Amino acid sequence: TAQQTARNAFSAEARAQRRKMESFHLSQNVSDIAPIWPNLGSADPRIANAARVALEHHPVSQWRDAALTVKNTGAALPAWMALLAADNATAPAITERLLKLDLAALPVSQQLAALHLHNECRAAAPSLSSAAVLRQLDPLFPAARWELNQALAPLLVQLRATNLVPRAMALLQSAQRQEERMH
Repeated sequence: TAQQTARNAFSAEARAQRRKMESFHLSQNVSDIAPIWPNLGSADPRIANAARVALEHHPVSQWRDAALTVKNTGAALPAWMALLAADNATAPAITERLLKLDLAALPVSQQLAALHLHNECRAAAPSLSSAAVLRQLDPLFPAARWELNQALAPLLVQLRATNLVPRAMALLQSAQRQEERMH
C-alpha cells in the first residue's frame, strides 16, 4: 500500500542518516564535525545518539567552544552531555548554561535530559554551588509527569530542598500506579 511504501522510504532515510552519523565514529577529521551538529537535535533518538557518539570520538579541542555556544536546546543538551563525558572540567560551564534554560517550557524529554545533566555535573564537580540549581529545580517539584518527579526527587534531596519530604509523601499517597510510587 501507499502507507507502507511511505513508511519504508521514511525508515530507509532515517537508517541512512544514522549510518552516516555512525561513519563519523571512526573519523578524527575536523571537517566531519559540521554534519554532526544538525543531527544532535534529531527527533529520532537513534540519530541523535549516533551524532553525540560521533562528536565524542573527535578530539574535544575541535568542538568544545561550539558545544558551549549551541543555541538550539534540542542539540545543546546532547552536545553538553558529550562535552561532559569528554572533559569533566567543563561541568561549571555546562551548569551555567543549564541554569539559563526555562526547564518548565521544554518538552519532557529535554527536561529529563537537563536533569540528567545537572546530576552528572554535580557528580563531576561536587564543589559546584547548589543554591542556583536549587532555585531552578525546586519550583518544578512536584511535576505533572511522574518521570520528572522521579528525576527531580533525588536531585532535590542532594540539594537539600526544604519541605521536600511532605511534597514527596503527598505524591506517593496520591499515586495511582506502582511506577509512580518508586522514587
